Amino acid sequence: MTQASGAAASRPPSRVVVVGGSLAGSRTVLALRRAGHDGPITLVSAEPHLPYDRPPLSKELLAGETT
Repeated sequence: MTQASGAAASRPPSRVVVVGGSLAGSRTVLALRRAGHDGPITLVSAEPHLPYDRPPLSKELLAGETT
C-alpha cells in the first residue's frame, strides 16, 4: 500500500476484512500494516480468543505413530 497522488489521495483508506484468525490471518494483518496500510482492518474468526501462534502438530502424532 503506497501513498497515492491526485484524486486517489483524497479518498479515505480502504477497509480490509481478513477471514480466519489462524496464523495466516494474523500474519496477513501484520503484513498489511508493515506495508503501510493505515485503513481499518477487521479480523473475523470463529475463535473466542485473540489470534495466537499455535504450534504445528505432527501428522505422526495425530496418527498415533509417535508418543
